Amino acid sequence: MFKFPDPLTEKALRDLMRDERYLKTTHPQHEAYRNKIKDGFDKLYGAAKARYDATGRMINDDLADSE
Repeated sequence: MFKFPDPLTEKALRDLMRDERYLKTTHPQHEAYRNKIKDGFDKLYGAAKARYDATGRMINDDLADSE
């Protein structure tokens, strides 16, 4: 069973991306391993799609709240 690193950080996830299960599309665990890495990024940053304003710039809700 795969467990996320503790603490879960972007660096920890990027380190996991160097594994052959992630890199080799022919590896039998490739798809499941890639999905787990994606789940880790979703857990770390959220899975919601980015929002854009009328000019096409991405809206950063964290900054919008502080203005």
